Amino acid sequence: MENTALLIIDVQVAMFSYENASLYNGDKVLTNIKRILETARKVNMPVVFIQHTEDEEYTKGLPTWEICQEVSPLATEKVVEKSSCDSFYQTNLQNVLQDLGVKNLIIMGMQSEFCVDTTCRRAFSMGYNSILTKDAHSTFDSESLTGEQIVHHENRGYSLKKWCKFQAVKSWVKMGKLHSDQTMEGVTKQCPAKILCPISRSFKICYRTGTKIFYAKP
Repeated sequence: MENTALLIIDVQVAMFSYENASLYNGDKVLTNIKRILETARKVNMPVVFIQHTEDEEYTKGLPTWEICQEVSPLATEKVVEKSSCDSFYQTNLQNVLQDLGVKNLIIMGMQSEFCVDTTCRRAFSMGYNSILTKDAHSTFDSESLTGEQIVHHENRGYSLKKWCKFQAVKSWVKMGKLHSDQTMEGVTKQCPAKILCPISRSFKICYRTGTKIFYAKP
């Protein structure tokens, strides 16, 4: 995927440290993010980490502020600190992406309805083609909705917004050898249904915009 970067938002120790609250499918989501990250690194895709930096458990330097060890950034990978839900707001993220020549974003992380959602919307307004990975973002229960309901709402919302440059797709968690040289036309003709690829609605969206995606041969 040329001109594409992986954007990993707020996967920090604090998210897994609350005594009275747990992320929906937290361990599974973290495993999915780790596998996606490993896959991206194999094909030399740029990776940018977003690290929330504010106060309390997100105070810079505290153990809970650190990015989770399972997805710890390499020395060559960019880390952008932020203090609001918008990863672009008062940060150097735009400059980082421009320096990398990025036009497309694959987005994942926490929390679904806050930093992930806000960053998705801002990315669209700034002209990026983006993909939200359906099974690689999560959040906590709220007073009115469960974490599962919130995640489902976010995924459904982005899947239905055909007017924007966004799709919610399933991650390529169980892939074998990775390929990045095929357009959606090639994928829909060659890729077996059993492989974890974007939902059919997103196939059509991607094909119309010429977006390339990862897929795996059996």
